[in-house]
Amino acid sequence: MKKLYLLAACLVAFATTQAQTVNFSDYAAEKYNWNGEEKPATTSYEMDVPYAQINGFRFYNNNEDVCSIAYNKKSVDGTKYFACFKTQGGSKWEDSETPASRVIEVNVAGPCTITGVMASSSKNDDRELYISTAKVDSDYDKEDEAYVGCIDIKAADGAKQYTFDYQGEETTLYLYSRTGGINIYTLSVTSK
Repeated sequence: MKKLYLLAACLVAFATTQAQTVNFSDYAAEKYNWNGEEKPATTSYEMDVPYAQINGFRFYNNNEDVCSIAYNKKSVDGTKYFACFKTQGGSKWEDSETPASRVIEVNVAGPCTITGVMASSSKNDDRELYISTAKVDSDYDKEDEAYVGCIDIKAADGAKQYTFDYQGEETTLYLYSRTGGINIYTLSVTSK
């Protein structure tokens, strides 16, 4: 009987802890046959238009404000990466609820943890990764109900792991920079 309860508890824990993860080194190894040992002949590929769907994430792209997968070697906490998703600038929107480019969309079932290895694309300028349920235009819009939170990415820190805890209900979240480029090496969303 105890084994049955243990099995049931494990199944419940597994069912309630769902994760969506993308590691761009793994993605580039599979899609472009890249590896961390040698620099490839082509070091950057534009994302598909109007979006690329990867492991539960939707990466919006258009032909004017492109984002890409780029060869970019980094080591963070002993883990080596050789590819990243580059936003190559701030997000673009068709309207307040329709992303056009440089926006990541993910559906969440409720409270979750968003984790990513990220860096500012600039050596000098910090970035903010906005998390919202619709477009947030300015710091004043942080009072807007669409605003969920923000991850401050310091240029001086280089690539490092960042975490954000979302405490809301089931929804679609958008992750984006309003002003400048962010390099993302891994991204995951884990339900609580």
